[in-house]
Amino acid sequence: MEDHGQSVVYRGTIPHHRHAFRLDKHHFIETGRQFPVCGNTLRMLHDTRFIKHFDFYGNFDQHFGIFPGCGMGIPFDDATQVAQKGGCC
Repeated sequence: MEDHGQSVVYRGTIPHHRHAFRLDKHHFIETGRQFPVCGNTLRMLHDTRFIKHFDFYGNFDQHFGIFPGCGMGIPFDDATQVAQKGGCC
């Protein structure tokens, strides 16, 4: 949920997911498009079998706050919550 200015680019190399990769309901990552992520998501992609399918940018040197709207309704969804776009954890 913390924004450190990190992002990933999906290479489109996972079988049957050439155009995009859906990590979960908050992370739909289109092939070739820079996608902002928090440190947790960066680690979920970098420190797992997904590492070879992504390019990684940024580090933990800067802190820009919390991604807008992140953490709301977690772990439960709220029917009144507006759909999130972007790199929220």
